[in-house]
Amino acid sequence: LWAVDYPALSRIAASDTGIYAYSDMRKPSVCADNEDEDRLNEILYEDDLSCAGAEDSYITVSFSDPGWDNVGLLITLKGSDWLNEHKTRVVAWYPNYTYSAASVSSSGNWESLGEAYSRLNRSQRLFDVSDVEVMTFRISCPDSDTARIDRVALVKLDAAGITVTQAQLDGAVYWYVPVPPDNSPDIPPLQSETCLDEFSDPEECVVLNPGEQIALSFTEITQDTTGIRAFVLQTNGYYETDSGGGQMSEGEILKFDLNVRTLNVGKIPMSINYSVPRASKVKISVIDVAGRVVTVPLNGEVFPGRYNISWNYTDKVGRKVSSGVYFVKMSADEFAETAKVVLTR
Repeated sequence: LWAVDYPALSRIAASDTGIYAYSDMRKPSVCADNEDEDRLNEILYEDDLSCAGAEDSYITVSFSDPGWDNVGLLITLKGSDWLNEHKTRVVAWYPNYTYSAASVSSSGNWESLGEAYSRLNRSQRLFDVSDVEVMTFRISCPDSDTARIDRVALVKLDAAGITVTQAQLDGAVYWYVPVPPDNSPDIPPLQSETCLDEFSDPEECVVLNPGEQIALSFTEITQDTTGIRAFVLQTNGYYETDSGGGQMSEGEILKFDLNVRTLNVGKIPMSINYSVPRASKVKISVIDVAGRVVTVPLNGEVFPGRYNISWNYTDKVGRKVSSGVYFVKMSADEFAETAKVVLTR
């Protein structure tokens, strides 16, 4: 954890090479994609407009020389709605990589400035380009779902008035989901244990399953009251696809659950909400009062998370069903639950 004290009129951003304060900001003069389409308006401001990537796509951004000794390229990546909707499973498909940046060398070749990473919310990435002669950059955006460039700007890096102090870790508690007893349908509450040694030894690590947490405490650092304080947390880690457990949400442990409206109006699709705490094969069926399967909206592998599917009141072949009583049944591993619904028109 780094405590950063900086002047009131500045802002801070982090890069691979350090934490910087910056003040002045310059907009690009030209921005075009790899098909020479003008994309300038999409990257000028942090607003509703953004530049979405596609396979093998990139944008080329040019600036006039700002005349500063210390210059940073600041890229704002817009939080992706798709990532938030699929956050329980995208970690398996996208190991955080979303876009890269490069500058033009004196020989005209592209030289890599580094890579940046996906986040569920809006995030920023700073590249120190003080030694770059030509203020033209290429930003590669390989995927439209996870890479949306919101703003690209040059900023003036300020070395004066910024103090970066590392806070020492003095406590760590690991909150984990214990293994439930055999044949138990319930997920037990979180338990805790100290894990400070795992952070002190570079050969050790803490493995977090979905729904688990780490609480960290650091030594207090006296603040410079003449400026503003911010904190930057530096971490190392990676995702693996075969982790189990549940996902925390508003203080509750994720568990197998089915929630369906008990009364539906035929003009409004019926909302079927369900959740799973671990990767499981899930089947959701709609059954009539005679026990016949009307349709199966879901039958397949599902990653941990909360989900919603809709039923538009049609059977397996697309015919509208009549009014009456129906049952929505969910089965997953040892879990099975049925909800009664009444369809009126």
